[in-house]
Amino acid sequence: MRKIGPDQVIFTMGKENRPALWIDSGEILEVETHNWFSDRRDYARELAEADNGVDINPATGPVGVTGATRNDILKIDILEINLEGKGMMFTFPGSGLLGEKIKRIRNRVIAMKEGYALFNKNVRIPLQPMIGVIGTSPEEDVPCFLPGRHGGNMDTRLLGEGSSIYLPVYTEGGGFAVGDLHGVMADGEVSEWGLETSGKVKLRARVIKNRQLEWPALETATDCYLIVSHVNLEEAIREAVRYAVRLIRTAYGLSFEEAVSLVSLIGNIEICQVVNPVKTVRIRFSRDIDGVDLLKNVR
Repeated sequence: MRKIGPDQVIFTMGKENRPALWIDSGEILEVETHNWFSDRRDYARELAEADNGVDINPATGPVGVTGATRNDILKIDILEINLEGKGMMFTFPGSGLLGEKIKRIRNRVIAMKEGYALFNKNVRIPLQPMIGVIGTSPEEDVPCFLPGRHGGNMDTRLLGEGSSIYLPVYTEGGGFAVGDLHGVMADGEVSEWGLETSGKVKLRARVIKNRQLEWPALETATDCYLIVSHVNLEEAIREAVRYAVRLIRTAYGLSFEEAVSLVSLIGNIEICQVVNPVKTVRIRFSRDIDGVDLLKNVR
């Protein structure tokens, strides 16, 4: 098993980033990450008070996959996520949906033990380890804290063990990177933070040749999703529906009207995050629906 550590990190995803490591298609890789704030305890104050910004959301990589070229797909299977024993959250003025009501900077260290996040002496939250940032190298530079067609900071809580993410390839090798692990996070991430932590992710990256995606797709044991981002939440939803209709029409030869009706019956709009400058949604299709496979022409 190959390994890549947090000494190889990027803060921007882009085609100029040369892979720090190359692996073969189907090879298992262990990725060790930093947390969102690069292990700085005074990060919240730095971010709140910075005039010119600070480096945020490091992703470990990039990793090139032999044989991946433009207009291919990388399918990345998330095999295992092992987190460190604690996470952090922050509040500071202006952060999150209710940031205008927050008057002071506060850091919270939250222990993670025996499958739970210990929020306080009374509240224990079941852990749901997830990857906040995973993406390929896009043609234009995109900071790791933003999502896009390449993936990036999608903050999709279902990106955990047993799931697979399908990412478009724009550059030789794909150049994917991973970071921003969370112990648990609710849909929306309304404070701007999940339970931010670091850890190790074991994954398998496979090249799917000569298949294309406009947006990332996610697959779990029970459902398939398209993940779409836009600066406007309503436009993100509209784009997710448009792309789902297109995929279903192409796969099954339906008319536009038939495909729209089918998506209205089985396509479930869900929120990933609403606090980044670019918002992210997902549209869910159950794998139990007979006669419909959203990713029929992608696998």
